[in-house]
Amino acid sequence: MIVKEGRPENGLPEFQAFTASFYIVRIYEEIVMKKAGVLVLSFLTAASLIACGGASGESSHEPPAESTAVESQAAENLESTPEPSAQPEETVFPAAEVPQIIFDETQTSMLKPADAILLTEYLTRLYYDPADAVTYWTTLYYYLSVYGPLTSGGSYAELEDGQYLVLGVDAIREAGRVVFGETTAMPEIPETIHRISLHEDGYYYIKMDPRPQSVPELVSGIVNSDGTCDIVARLCDTNGRSLCVESFHLVPKTGVNSLLGVEYYYTISSVGLG
Repeated sequence: MIVKEGRPENGLPEFQAFTASFYIVRIYEEIVMKKAGVLVLSFLTAASLIACGGASGESSHEPPAESTAVESQAAENLESTPEPSAQPEETVFPAAEVPQIIFDETQTSMLKPADAILLTEYLTRLYYDPADAVTYWTTLYYYLSVYGPLTSGGSYAELEDGQYLVLGVDAIREAGRVVFGETTAMPEIPETIHRISLHEDGYYYIKMDPRPQSVPELVSGIVNSDGTCDIVARLCDTNGRSLCVESFHLVPKTGVNSLLGVEYYYTISSVGLG
């Protein structure tokens, strides 16, 4: 529409009618534009709400992200906190059998065969081994040369190289049973052993050399519940200095006799902590 400026040619009423119609059109356009703006604003608002809610349709009234993270961490901490474990029931064990610490004649008498073993170990570095013939006869030699004179029925013989103790086979076998156990067979005397020998008359000759300067000592002893016994003995010099110390496991002897001049109630079955 083209609007001419100036006064209309047909007079005032036409002009007024024209002006009125003009303003009516303008008002109508403004109303339409306002309605369109409201519709657009409504559309944008709805789109914004949909975007905030997410495609899954979740509510837009959610707590801030920072608050949600704190709550999640607290929940995890609560779940990871271990529950207090129940106190285990106290286990009651039966009272252990306490071995009896005793020193009597049955133990102190075993110091004699223990002394022979300690002398052999200290002087020759031969350690307790019933299966070794050299160790067997060397140990018996030290026992018989020191304690053999106690044996009843023994005698002495003077030979070119000195004095010998003469003992019968029964006494020798008994000494072997006490020192090495009742199940150990007596081996033949090795050719390297010269201070004890079996002569043609059936007797054993033991060279009577002086005892080395040493003293045996019983350190401790216990009697076990099964009837066995354990003792600890050592060899000392004349000043009391310990030269050698060992533990001895003793088992009851099947028969007690006086063949060696001493009644032995035990035999030695093992030596050492093992």
